[in-house]
Amino acid sequence: MKRIILLNDFAETFKTELSLAIEALNGESVSINSCDLLMDLGNGYDKTPCLVSSEGLFSVNKEDVVFARNRKPNVFYSTLLLQFFEALGLKTLNKVFKQHHKNTSKQAQYINLIANGFRIPRTVIVPGEKVKNFLGYIQAEFLFPFVMKIDGSCGRGVWKINSIDEVEKYLVSADKSKAEAVVFQEYVTNSKSEYRTLCLNGAIVEVITRSSENFLNNHAQGGIVTQGVLTEAEQSLCLQAAKISGLDYLGVDFMKNESGNLIFIELQSGPSISVSKIVNTDVLKKMAKILLS
Repeated sequence: MKRIILLNDFAETFKTELSLAIEALNGESVSINSCDLLMDLGNGYDKTPCLVSSEGLFSVNKEDVVFARNRKPNVFYSTLLLQFFEALGLKTLNKVFKQHHKNTSKQAQYINLIANGFRIPRTVIVPGEKVKNFLGYIQAEFLFPFVMKIDGSCGRGVWKINSIDEVEKYLVSADKSKAEAVVFQEYVTNSKSEYRTLCLNGAIVEVITRSSENFLNNHAQGGIVTQGVLTEAEQSLCLQAAKISGLDYLGVDFMKNESGNLIFIELQSGPSISVSKIVNTDVLKKMAKILLS
């Protein structure tokens, strides 16, 4: 039986009459607001993606059709949810709502990575205004410490969480406008260093490693930057990630877990060139050659 998922607010009369019409044709409908759903992205290998409501698992199948109506103030989270429905194989109507100014955000790119078979840390995305409603799920699914992220750069808006009380503490101290969609991720145990592959027009410009004895490896947060070396297989995987990002210039950030597998941390839409210049003063010349080739 085909089911129509009515996403976000519809006028009650319209919703009721449409639901009755769907039922008369042996279909089924369900109405739900985007901010009542948590997106559990899994991790890209042994934990599969799912949707969770405050009542538990929100089951979907590939016959479902999502009929979306965009409503403020949840525009950003709604666009992420539409992207996630499509990553799960569902058809979405009004998909033009995905054309949002934040569709290259770290949250959107995590969904993009999962949809294309890349490994990421175990990741859950929660609507910023409903974080409290899902803290029980977060606490049940993650071991301490875990990582919490909101929009930001240079390591700002990223915290290592050691107790559930710290979630609200950090969100209260953060700029609320940046907490529309909050990311929770597992803490990768082998995380004292990470790689950034600077990509331009389908080519690798530079590879750097960032390391620190503290939680954040970013150079802006005191991390040490050195030149990195990748195998051909690792280069190929980074270029595949760059290709699916939809970005022509980006930083592909990843770590290696204890088994040596690449775990993609972020596809950065605005990587700083100054950090790459630390390890290669000719990096801009390399970029110019790529642009002119």
